[in-house]
Amino acid sequence: MSRVLITGVAGYIGSKLADYLAEKLEFEEIVGSDIKQPPLYIKKLVFYQHDVRAPMTELLKKHSIDT
Repeated sequence: MSRVLITGVAGYIGSKLADYLAEKLEFEEIVGSDIKQPPLYIKKLVFYQHDVRAPMTELLKKHSIDT
């Protein structure tokens, strides 16, 4: 089971990718970050309001991101 991080998850491509991966059994958790909230609910998504230019070390460790 993989844990994936998607930056820009509130944008068109990021939200479509998160929605697609949420349907796949091999993805246990999807962590998304963006400066604004995603427009729709996406199952398996844990959202963080976070600017990609800021360090993400703690976020990666907290969720054991591998993808």
